[in-house]
Amino acid sequence: MKNVRVTLWKKAGKDRLPNSCLTLVPMLRLAAAQKTFAETATAGEWQGKTLREQAQARGYQLVSDAASLNAVTEANQQKPLLGLFADGNMPVRWLGPKATYHGNIDKPAVTCTPNPQRNDSVPTLAQMTDKAIELLSKNEKGFFLQVEGASIDNRITLRILVGKLARRSISDEAVQRALEFAKKDGNTLVIVTADHAHASQIVVADTKAPSLTQALNTKDGAVMVMSYGNSEEDSQEHTGSQLRIAAYGPHAANVVGLTDQDRSLLHHESRPGAEIKPRPAVNFRCRVVFLLLATRLNGRSRAQTLMVKT
Repeated sequence: MKNVRVTLWKKAGKDRLPNSCLTLVPMLRLAAAQKTFAETATAGEWQGKTLREQAQARGYQLVSDAASLNAVTEANQQKPLLGLFADGNMPVRWLGPKATYHGNIDKPAVTCTPNPQRNDSVPTLAQMTDKAIELLSKNEKGFFLQVEGASIDNRITLRILVGKLARRSISDEAVQRALEFAKKDGNTLVIVTADHAHASQIVVADTKAPSLTQALNTKDGAVMVMSYGNSEEDSQEHTGSQLRIAAYGPHAANVVGLTDQDRSLLHHESRPGAEIKPRPAVNFRCRVVFLLLATRLNGRSRAQTLMVKT
């Protein structure tokens, strides 16, 4: 939601993306995006109102920190929950420098440094997952929950190894929370996959890779080197590698495996009915972006019809 631009909805029309975030009325939505929701509509039904004001007018419960999130006891389509916890992306757990050309050779290994902006007032992805499951599991008809760790994508794009690992650890905690619930519940399908692959690869410590690299001191005292192999410039790009789909729970065997990105590497304009244009894939080794889907099934729900597309 961070990158949603006001230009998509200035000319009004309920099909516009930020507007649809509110009009579709999910039971809950927890994210950053305070800056986006502070923007003001310049035309249409909500002219002069910010997205935050629109949410309040539509009956959303608004929370902005871990304490207010913890205090919420119910969320439904009559009383939906909207959490906005940062201006843009959530602050990462650890800080560190960017990779550089032959950085593993020319520079000493870096060590993860705690980010002072990541304090107890900012809920973790695991805490948000816990609260979402707590609220959604009250629905007797079951639920669908999507959890995404977005910063792993932009940390790789910016070639910041420490930030990437921080996000991986946070995402892993969220997966564990979902699995803990699924094991106790017995009727929940958990799927872990990605929407695309990315440009990083672990290489031998003294490798002179033709790319941007960085060495890192790991928790167990070893040195790990990451290479960013598809650009010598500042920004690393998405890649077209296959994506793993892992699953646990009822009918998990129907969705696990690998998927190609050739069908998902499409882009289209924001307006409905726009022509879909193919975007060529570039195949490099990479790491995947985290995406967790948890589906609480109800009764004889036909889970075998569930399809996951990345």
